[in-house]
Formats: sequence, structure tokens, C-alpha cells
Amino acid sequence: MSMVEANASLLVREEAFWTWVGKHSWWMLVALLALNIALKAPYLGGTSLFLDEAVAIHETQGSVAETLEFSAKDPTPPFYYLVLGFWCKIFGISEASARFPSMLFSAATAGMIFLLGRRFFSARAGLYAALLFTLSNVGMNFAHEARAYALAGLLMTCSYYTYLALADAKTRHWRPALVLLVLNALLLYTHYVTAMGIAMQAVLSLWLLRGHLRNWIYYAGSQALVLCLWLPWLMMNRGKIPDSKVTSWLLPPDWMTLRYVFSAFAGDGWLPVFAACLLVGAGGIAIFRYASKRKQDGSGFALSAFAQWLLGATALQVLLSYIYMPVFELRYAMYAFPGACLLIGALVAALPLHALLRNGLVAVYLGMALWHLNLNPPKGEAWREAMAEIKALQTPQSGILVNAYYQFTPFTYYYKEAYFRDFQHTMPLLGNDSIHLGMDSSIVMPIDDSLVTNLIVVLSHDELVDPQGTLVKYLDSKYCLSYRRSFPGIKVLQYKSFPCQLVADGHFEWDYETSRVAEEADRLQLDPTDSISNHVTLLNADHEFSAAYCLPVSEIMNGRFKSLRIRFRAWPADIGKNVKMVFVMDHAGESYNWNGFDLNGMLKTQAWTNAEISLTVSEIKASEDILKVYFWSTEKAVCYFDDLEIDFLD
Repeated sequence: MSMVEANASLLVREEAFWTWVGKHSWWMLVALLALNIALKAPYLGGTSLFLDEAVAIHETQGSVAETLEFSAKDPTPPFYYLVLGFWCKIFGISEASARFPSMLFSAATAGMIFLLGRRFFSARAGLYAALLFTLSNVGMNFAHEARAYALAGLLMTCSYYTYLALADAKTRHWRPALVLLVLNALLLYTHYVTAMGIAMQAVLSLWLLRGHLRNWIYYAGSQALVLCLWLPWLMMNRGKIPDSKVTSWLLPPDWMTLRYVFSAFAGDGWLPVFAACLLVGAGGIAIFRYASKRKQDGSGFALSAFAQWLLGATALQVLLSYIYMPVFELRYAMYAFPGACLLIGALVAALPLHALLRNGLVAVYLGMALWHLNLNPPKGEAWREAMAEIKALQTPQSGILVNAYYQFTPFTYYYKEAYFRDFQHTMPLLGNDSIHLGMDSSIVMPIDDSLVTNLIVVLSHDELVDPQGTLVKYLDSKYCLSYRRSFPGIKVLQYKSFPCQLVADGHFEWDYETSRVAEEADRLQLDPTDSISNHVTLLNADHEFSAAYCLPVSEIMNGRFKSLRIRFRAWPADIGKNVKMVFVMDHAGESYNWNGFDLNGMLKTQAWTNAEISLTVSEIKASEDILKVYFWSTEKAVCYFDDLEIDFLD
């Protein structure tokens, strides 16, 4: 067979495959649903609930009227809360159960993306887009979150499907307009920011005035009814929408925020660069093709809708953030993520490339996405692990302080489920167990020192609610700190009445603030989601050694320690390069007990990884000796380190 014949045969087989996909769309839909569930269901309970999830579960355990009353005081409308409350009453409030609806919504979104792309662009575009969505970390993250964002994404995808069906010249009836009315009303009752996507539909609807006047009348009438359905709720709660709970922590987006959100949509590692190149190249070709009217089958309008869905709606969010209140953040832009997948899928499908090359590009992109896919995404607050430590420290004479007070919902979820389920009396029940909630040092005032000899302090969001550290300063002046341990998003401290034997000096933490601190912008380029610390140390060709953590042996448990447990976080640019953590003792300028631990097998390329190393100290020559811990990039590779913690054990 000649080269020409082989190429022709390949094109025929490829076209036959896509024809089969187009004709058997329901089988592809079932396959996509199965794939999404297989990837997203296994680790639904793998991480602790964080604040927002716990609040959503806690406040939706009552009646419909009570759920509506809670939503009226909350920045999020009630539809998702009603769905979650109904689900949890039947299937329980475990982490996996509460997150299961979001996983189903995410899986259904992948199927709807395929159907939308197949009908209004091509089967190739639909399948590309659905796989992009399925293998994205940002999609995985919100599929594992008991919040409204996965539902908003599904409803928006269904809304755009119905909108494009209504805009189709072949449509001559009112049924799509009725379905669009229901979907857009549900969207507005799911999250307020979805109004941006609906507004972009209104802008695109002006196209219908050119020869599709009846369809436009159907559309305009349906959306007028949507406003009539939404305005009563909006007017009743207009004072709650610009609530401080939304605006206090969120700022108008800058360039870094925009880059972070769109990079998260594209994927991890080099995927954002890959996606940008595809968008620029394929976008330029598509604009030329459709602007020159070579394509008259309606797919040009669909491509415009995908672009408006992603770019127009998020641009409107950014504008609103500056003129009214900040509303642009990754979670608040998740309704536009399916539009991003469809835009990329459609542009790649439209590329005038050889089938082998185009499919190869997509295979490389999807392979990279699969390589970076995290099936158990972290949530930032390890309440399950922290509560195990709190209960181990608790005695009948214990008092517990929780700061900030609003963290009582995830605290109670893991402390006593019965208290959590009794949602109307949760706080009084905690008070009966000597658990006090507050924002600063005033939290200590109700505590009777004669009854409480063991004080457990739980700090979460304390940097936000008590930036001056008044609580810890007060406790340090009145009590003896005897224990401290950090978890993601949470710190657990134990105080005892004087006198007590200090064991807290067996735990040390260090946030790198050295002469080799990376610029914050560089840190954000690495991992914009990292909010644990403000400084990192950088190893590279100019700095192969980090600053050393130095401590005299005499200051560590009076020199009575036999082993160490060292925790830290690292971000290596290239895992193939040799990077070590070094432990060494210094005696009068001479080193001994040198241990170098190769980190290559413990870390993940271009991602922050938590690592832990344990070692035994064979000998200590003198109490004046200096213990040193540092990092060494033996091949001068780029690597970032942060959040060093050392526990000394006897």
C-alpha cells in the first residue's frame, strides 16, 4: 500500500469513527457518565469537610421553611441547599454522602458537554470537550465539594444547550423557551453569579432578530418570566447579597487572579501554556474561517456562544467586581468552566490539520491532564486529623477554645455527631462541654480556672479574625504552653496551669524568611492556591543550599531526645534532579551525625508536596552542640521549600 493510499485509508477510518460517535451519542453518554463516576466517586470521603461544606450540611437539616430562612441570611440562594437537605435526610451526613450529589452533577455535566458539542458543532468537539472536563483537577475538586458550584455548572450547560436549540433556525415552537425559563430560574436560585452567563445569552439573542423574530419573541418572553420569578427573592434579600461574608476576604481581581483562574481551567503543569497556544492558533484560524463566511451550518454561532460563555461572562464578573462588589474568584467562575472546555474542544476540532496530528495533540493534552489528575483533592482544613489529636489531649478537666467562632460547624461535625445533628442547639451543647467560641482573647473570660487545668486551643482562620494574636499572647502570659501541633488550616495548642513541665520546646516550626526568599509573584506562579504561608526558600543554580535551621541541643528538651520527625513542603521543578534534606550536628566547628536524605522518591514534579522524614540520633557529644537542618540541591536544580516542622522525641 502506498503512502497516499495509507493516508486515505486512515482518513476514512477516522471519519467512520466520528460518524459512529455521532450516531451512537447515547452510548457515548453512558460511557462518559461511567468514566466520571469511576474517577470521582472513590475518594469522596477521603478528606475532611471544610467550613463551607459543614455550614451547608448543618443548616439544611431542618424543614424547607428553615432552609429558606437560612438561605435568606446567606449569600447563596436556596436551591442547592434544598437539594442537599433532601439528599442528606435520606442518605445521611457523612462526607461521602454529602458530596455525592456534587459528584453526580459533575458527571452529568460531562455528558451534557458532549451532547451540546456534538449537536451544535461536531461529535469530535463534543468528545474532546467532555474529556477535558472529565480529566481536569478543577472539575475534580468541585465534584468533591458539598457546595453549589457543580450544580451551577450542570444547569448552565443545560441552559446553553437549550438556548442554542431555541436559536436554531429549524426550531419553530415554544418548548425550548419553556425549558430555558425553568433552567435559568433554577440557575439564579442556585448562585447569583450565574446571572453573568444568562446576561451573555441576552447579548447573543440580538442575532436572532436577523430573520428569527419568532424565536427571539419566545426567548424574550421566557426571560421576562425568569425575572418575574427571581425578583421577589432578590427584593426580599437585597440587603444580604453585598454581605460582609462575601466581601471581607475577597478583593477586586488583579492580573494574578485572572491568570490563576484561567490557568486552573486549563490544567496543571505545562497545560496552561499548551492550552494558550491551542487557543491562539486555533482561534485565529476559526475567526478567519467564520468571518469569511465559509462555514454556514450554525457552528459559527455555537462557537460565539462558547466564547461569550467563558470570556464575556467572566469579563462581566470582573467589571462588577470593580463597580459594585468583588465577585470574581475560581469557585464563583465555575459556571463558565464547561464553556472553556467546549471552546477549546471546538477550536481544536476546527483546526485544518491532518487527523493523525490533531488527534495526537489532543492525546498529549489529555495524557498530561491524566498525569496531573488528583483523585483525592485537598480541602485546606484537616478537621478529622485535628479532632483525633484534640480528643487524645482532652481530659475531664479540659476546656476547649475554638477561634474563630464560626468554625464551630466543622469542629462539631468531628467532635460529636449528635451535637451536629441537633442543629438548633449545637452551640449550647458545646458550652455544656466547656467548649468556648470566640474571635480574640475575650474568649477566655468565661473559663473558671479552678475547674479547668487543661486548656486546649483550636486555631483556624485566626490570622483573619485575630491578626494581632491577642488570644495566644494572653494565654502565654497566664498559662504554660505544653503542646503544639499544626494541621492543614488548623493549629492545636495545649495550655496547663503553672507550674508544668514544658514539652512544647520539643516542637519547632519555621516559615522561611531568609535572604533567599522568593518574590511573592514567583511563588504565586508556582501555586496560587497555596495560602498556608507567605515565604518560601528557593534553591537554584545561584543558591544550592537553603538557610540552615540551627538550634543548640541544650534548648531542646534539655538535650533528652533520641529521634526526630521532620515535616516540610517542597515544590521541585524537575524530579529527575537530586535534592536532599540534610541533618547534621556541629561540635566546635566539626560536623558529625551527618545524614542526607534523597527526596526524589517523595516529591511530585511541579506541585507542592507534604513530606515527612524520621531519623534516630545516634550520639550527642555535648549540650553546646548545634543541630542543623537544611536542604541541598546537589545538581543546582530549582526547588522551593517551606513550612519546616521538627518534633523531637525521647
